[in-house]
Amino acid sequence: MSSAVTPTCLSYLVCATPRSGSSFLCEILSSTRVAGCPEDYFWNPPFWFAQWGATDFASFAQRLLEEGTTANGVFGSKLMWGQLDDLVKQFATLLSLGNAGPRQVLAAAFPNLHYIWLTRRDKLRQGISYYRAMETKVWRSTDVSKVARVEPRFNFEAIQSLVQLCTWEDRAWQDYFRQNAIEPCTVVYEDLLESPAAVVRRVLSYLAVQARDPLFQEGAWLHQRQSDAISEEWVERYTAAEHALE
Repeated sequence: MSSAVTPTCLSYLVCATPRSGSSFLCEILSSTRVAGCPEDYFWNPPFWFAQWGATDFASFAQRLLEEGTTANGVFGSKLMWGQLDDLVKQFATLLSLGNAGPRQVLAAAFPNLHYIWLTRRDKLRQGISYYRAMETKVWRSTDVSKVARVEPRFNFEAIQSLVQLCTWEDRAWQDYFRQNAIEPCTVVYEDLLESPAAVVRRVLSYLAVQARDPLFQEGAWLHQRQSDAISEEWVERYTAAEHALE
């Protein structure tokens, strides 16, 4: 829980696509206690409005900075590509910025804004993870389903469309950074899995935030990798089906 009286002096957005490890990265960053309290604040606005007692976007925006900022003045949040346009429009209206571009609007909304781009190399496994999450409604390893989890059937076309979507959204983020002359801190999901501490230290260095010792609170990470034997079986089935179409 962040302090409601701490002014935000530095901000960052974790720019991601679904099933790229964004919840894991945000949890690890939050556990440092010096990198804000990044959450998926722009997902399902009615949830956050109810959670914070916000009555309009202005009160939501105020609570957003309060809740997402740690005692050292650092704010963090996750941002998916599909959320960008609506967020820019809402802040442009709130801040009376008219037709200002996305970079200008977000810079006005979030003090000293930095960008972290999270990408996943293996788009096939990302697409499979995306499909399974959509079908089972289990998006995080911390989710507790009220009913027994039933695994969906393998669906080549559905997975293929999600692989293509993840690829397109990654390129869209790259285009956004290039068009706005932004040099983000790039984090690769596979590198994050291999060495979370090394990745987080690099992010903190990019933000010019001094890490505490120890870096993480013991037992702070709740998220676990969700890939399993079914995922690997589907990789083989998808690859075989793709080759059959060649």
